[in-house]
Amino acid sequence: MKFNKVKLVIHVCVLLFIIISIALIFHRLQTKTHSIEPIHKETKLSDNEKYLVDRNKEKVAPSKLKEVYNSKDPKYKKIDKYLQSSLFNGSVAIYENGKLKMSKGYGYQDFEKGIKNTRNTMFLIGSAQKFSTGLLLKQLEEEHKININDPVSKYIPWFKTSKPIPLKDLMLHQVDYINIIFKRL
Repeated sequence: MKFNKVKLVIHVCVLLFIIISIALIFHRLQTKTHSIEPIHKETKLSDNEKYLVDRNKEKVAPSKLKEVYNSKDPKYKKIDKYLQSSLFNGSVAIYENGKLKMSKGYGYQDFEKGIKNTRNTMFLIGSAQKFSTGLLLKQLEEEHKININDPVSKYIPWFKTSKPIPLKDLMLHQVDYINIIFKRL
């Protein structure tokens, strides 16, 4: 009998915990706003949060990147037509022999507000750069310009660590940065 009461109390406590957790989650979802604003001056925002707060304030385009599109060149015309027909959403910059040949925005930065992407629109891409970085490094390796198993310090001499870090590990985000920062690696 005593065992059943203890079991019942445990079940009731677990059930109450689940109900309270669901209520808190539901309340938090209802009160969550779409804009990220600091609660008070001491609140520290991450770089991504700062970008989201500041991106629609003052729009100052970098002077170095101007819109470039040569509609007379058939290859860029073909690229432009493809990006428009595929409803590509983003910014494109194409360099050929070190010179900017095409720089243009497509689609919308904010669909609801009707703000279009420009050549200077910034995106929060997270780990999406792994693919392009890996592709570029593999291309350099196939051209025998690098070896992805070589340490980073071979190509960037000032990047010193106590243990060598291969380019491959850096590219795949498999490096223990904390130990690097505290000079343990």
